[in-house]
Amino acid sequence: MAHLHDCEIRGIKALRESEEGVKVFLFFVKAWCSFVKHHHDVEEELLESFTDRPGCISANVAQHAMFGLGLHELADYSHATKVRSLIDGFADTLRNHLKSETSASLALQTYKSEGIMKIFKECEAAGFNQPNFGITPLYDLTQDIALPLILGLSESTFENGKYVFSDVPGFARYLVHYWYCRTQQGAWRFLPWDNLMWGMPRSLAFLN
Repeated sequence: MAHLHDCEIRGIKALRESEEGVKVFLFFVKAWCSFVKHHHDVEEELLESFTDRPGCISANVAQHAMFGLGLHELADYSHATKVRSLIDGFADTLRNHLKSETSASLALQTYKSEGIMKIFKECEAAGFNQPNFGITPLYDLTQDIALPLILGLSESTFENGKYVFSDVPGFARYLVHYWYCRTQQGAWRFLPWDNLMWGMPRSLAFLN
């Protein structure tokens, strides 16, 4: 449980500290939207004036309007999205929850260890044996997302490697890296641990 909580904490820290990279990408989105909008605004104004024939480019103007709303929504999204402020809105609550779960876990000492270990193993297996389809459209957690995320947020250096999480064989880590990481490899650049999935710390991709 503690290792999984560490994964959650490392993940939210990586998200928060990588905001600069997100901002750079969103700036690029906004810049492109501005370029497209400006081009078509100028086109409508100058061509209409040049031809001196009102309505001569009405078909073009109508087409501009057809994608104009989507362009505006994209530009508005790039301007309004603030990842760090959204995270700060619930981070304290999440932290308090993870802290309180420590007491809840310790309270399980009254139960037989064999039963607790059985539940733990089942939970661990559920994390790795994700079906190849999403839970919901919003919270999609297929194997090619779950496996790189869990290993990429897991640490192997804690207490000199005494507690390696997750306890998977080396060939499985290579499999995750060379097979499961392929589909979303751009996103895994934000992981705070090495991209070979060995749990070794590295600098965040877009920090400073």
